[in-house]
Amino acid sequence: MTELPLESLIEATLFSSGKSMSVAELSKVLGYDEDEMLDCLGSLQATLKRRKGGALQLAEVGDRWALEVKPGIASHLPRETKTDMPPKLLKAAALIAYHQPMPQARLVELLG
Repeated sequence: MTELPLESLIEATLFSSGKSMSVAELSKVLGYDEDEMLDCLGSLQATLKRRKGGALQLAEVGDRWALEVKPGIASHLPRETKTDMPPKLLKAAALIAYHQPMPQARLVELLG
């Protein structure tokens, strides 16, 4: 069996997990060292950016990486593909995005 490129493994792992993952998590599940993983994440990010007509981008948020739909495409998706976020969760996500990184205790304090 042919070994797949690490970029392909990362892309498939992030897509199928449906969540963001840290370099350490990706290294552990794929069995590569973190330096190599970080290099490939940067390479994959550049590849997805150059891909003509591609709908996905690789985003780094804090110390985590995620595949997401490009903003220009997301607004054209059918409503059924979008998940509604409860208002409390939306508020928490906004606070985390604005103040990141932040300890959980600080988030609880801000949420009241």
